[in-house]
Amino acid sequence: VVVASGVEVRAVGTAFSVQLGESAVAVLVTEGRVSVDKPPGTPRTGVLASTPAPESPAFVDSGNLLVVDLAQQANTSPVVTPVPAEEMAERLAWRVPRLEFSGTPLSEAVAMLNQHNRVQFLIADPTIAQEQVSGLFRADKADAFVHVLETGFRIKAERRGDFVIVLQRAL
Repeated sequence: VVVASGVEVRAVGTAFSVQLGESAVAVLVTEGRVSVDKPPGTPRTGVLASTPAPESPAFVDSGNLLVVDLAQQANTSPVVTPVPAEEMAERLAWRVPRLEFSGTPLSEAVAMLNQHNRVQFLIADPTIAQEQVSGLFRADKADAFVHVLETGFRIKAERRGDFVIVLQRAL
């Protein structure tokens, strides 16, 4: 359960994000379903204490956004709206680590990327392990890292299955 300004968001085998603003609580569900409730007697920002809260929880399914206006009138149900995939990715970009390398040996950069990504890099050629890489990379964008290696370092990347990329010197 996440409580934000008296609004309860309860997970039921799910993944979601809660954003607390000055006048609203936004709930974005990425997997499964959550219930959102504002129990009676919960302090509410900017609302008279005598204003009753909605009587029943709202349910939000994956791919949807619910915004609870903290100043909403009694028994007003929040609106659930679908969120396009592009907007969802943008709203959740803060969750993806960004790794900054400055003259970092490739072996160290690979180790850091492997900690934050399902795709795992393997260095097959020890002569490239000390190549120094620099840049800012999203941990979930293995292809961007591969592009830099292939275009700027004479390094060949070979995919083996869905989750392994083998690095070696290009001929």
